[in-house]
Amino acid sequence: MWLKRGLIKAVAMSTILSLVACSGLPPKLPPPSGLVIADEPLAAEAAAQVLRQGGSAGDAAAALGLSLAVTFPLAAGLGSGGVCVTGAGAKAPVEVIEFLPGTAINGGAIALPMLPRGLALLQARYGTRRWAEVVLPAEKLAGELKASRALVRRLAGEPALSATPREFADLVGGVLTDGLPVRQPALAAVLMDLREKGPESFYTGEAGERLLAASDRVGGRLTAADLPITKPRLLSAEAVLFGDVAVYFPSGSSHAANIAGHFWMAVAADPDPAKTAAHARAALDEYWAGRKLYEDLGATSFLVADNEGRVIVCGLTMNGPFGARHMPAELGFAFALSPSVDTGGLGSDLLQPMLAERNGQVIFAGVAAGGVESWGRLAELFLTMLDPAKATTARAALSVEPKGPQQGLAILACPSGIDERKCRFSATPGGSGVSVPTGSGYGRAF
Repeated sequence: MWLKRGLIKAVAMSTILSLVACSGLPPKLPPPSGLVIADEPLAAEAAAQVLRQGGSAGDAAAALGLSLAVTFPLAAGLGSGGVCVTGAGAKAPVEVIEFLPGTAINGGAIALPMLPRGLALLQARYGTRRWAEVVLPAEKLAGELKASRALVRRLAGEPALSATPREFADLVGGVLTDGLPVRQPALAAVLMDLREKGPESFYTGEAGERLLAASDRVGGRLTAADLPITKPRLLSAEAVLFGDVAVYFPSGSSHAANIAGHFWMAVAADPDPAKTAAHARAALDEYWAGRKLYEDLGATSFLVADNEGRVIVCGLTMNGPFGARHMPAELGFAFALSPSVDTGGLGSDLLQPMLAERNGQVIFAGVAAGGVESWGRLAELFLTMLDPAKATTARAALSVEPKGPQQGLAILACPSGIDERKCRFSATPGGSGVSVPTGSGYGRAF
C-alpha cells in the first residue's frame, strides 16, 4: 500500500521535473523529511507522520518502537527490549543504546521490561518533540488498529500460531485476517499513562504494582527491587575498518555485542560476500554451539533517517514469538522471555544493527533481527555496495523470498552519502516489510 503511494509520488515528481526542464528554470524540490523502514506498515506510517510534522529521527524511532508494540505484538511490546545504533556522520559520534530484556534478580521466565525506558532515552537524546507527541500515535493505534497483512503473515507461521496467548486470540476472535479490527483498550490505557505521566510511570506507583502482580500471577519472579534497575545503557560503538570505511556495531559485555564483534572482525579479515553466512555461523557457535535455532525468534527491525543526516537502526525482541507467552488482560501486552531461560537469549543475541561511515558520511546502515542467514545477507549487501561491479548480485540477493521471519532486514545504502539523496533502501526483502519515503525524491528502491 505505502509502496504504491511512493511510486505514484515518484511519477508525479518526474512529470514536474520534465516541465521545469522545458522552462529552463532549476527545479525547486521540497526538502525531504526522511525515511522509515520497518517490518510492519502501520507502525512505519506512524513514524513517517512524526517526520512529516517536523520531528527528528529520535522522535520517529521512539514513535515507531511504541507503535510496533501495538501493531506487531509477537515481536515487540512494552515488556520487550532491544538495541539501537545511531550516527549522523561528522556531526556526531556513533552511539549505542542497549535496552535488551533482562533477567530478574530471582530469575524466572519473565524478563525485565526495558522498552519504555530504552525508547525514552533514545528520544530524550536525539529527539526534539515532547514525549507525549511520540507516544500518542501508538495510543491511537491501540484504540483503532486494523490488522495489517504483515501481522497476519507473521502470525501464520507455525511457531507464532502455537505461541499466541489466549488473551490475544480472544481479541481477534481466534482468527486474524487482513483489516480485522483489533482494539486493545487495556494497552491503550497503559499507553495513555505513559503519555500523560512519562516513562517512569510504567515502573512506579499503581502501574508498577500492577506490573508486579501480573508477573506473579503467571509465575514470574519480578519484585519491587527489580524495577529500579531496569536501566538502558548508553555505550560507544565498536568499529572495524574496510579500507576507508568504518563499520560500527554494538559494544559492551552482552552476548549480542560479543557475537557482533566476532562476526564483523571475521568479515573484515576475509571480506568475501560468499563467505558472510559462514562467518555468521562461526560467530554464533562461539556462544550458542549445539543449541537449536528457532525459526521465529520473536524479533523485528527498523531504520529511521531524517533530513539532518541522523540515522537510527534498531532491533527489538521478545526472545521468541510473544515472549513468555503470557499477556495479562489488565496490561494488554505480553512479557518477554527472560534470557536466563535456555533459549531465551537467542532473540537478543541475534539482533544486529550496524552502520558504516566514509569521510564523515553515513553510506550504509542496516539491521538484521533474526538468524545467521539474515546476518550473512546484511554483510553481503554491504560488501557488494563497496564494489559497484557487484550491484547485480545485491539486487538478486534482495529478490529472494525469505525462508522465514528470521530473514527480515532493513537496509539503507547511500554510496555517495545520505545528503546526496541517491540512496537505495529495502524493508524485509521478499517479505511484507515497508519503506516509506516521507519527502519528494528521497530514496531509490533496490
